[in-house]
Amino acid sequence: MKEYKHQCVEKVYPNDKYGSFHGYRCTRDGTVERDGKWYCKTHDPKAVEAKANAKNAIWDEKRKQNNLEITRRFAEHKACEGISTKALEEGVIQEMIELLVMLRNNDAEIAPTAIKRYATIVLAKLADKES
Repeated sequence: MKEYKHQCVEKVYPNDKYGSFHGYRCTRDGTVERDGKWYCKTHDPKAVEAKANAKNAIWDEKRKQNNLEITRRFAEHKACEGISTKALEEGVIQEMIELLVMLRNNDAEIAPTAIKRYATIVLAKLADKES
């Protein structure tokens, strides 16, 4: 006697032009029973959740890196405000950028020294600009 196999209960939709509106039941055999319903390995709710969590972790890391890059660029832009293009081309701003990097790294021992050096550079640039 042939053993009865359960069919996956999930509804799937084809990726073609017209089929995306007309779903049908997954044709695979159910291998996992959850809450009285049978699912194949692809549509198992725990497997789907694990896959989504893995993808979200990757996107969260990318988003975090992107936010750090935006913050860095904004800090560089603010640091260069009021400084002539000629001074920037001559590399005068390089030390200020290095100080901002030290501040961004949140080094508690270096931060107060970096702030003082940054303020000294800014005051010197303002004095050069006025004269």
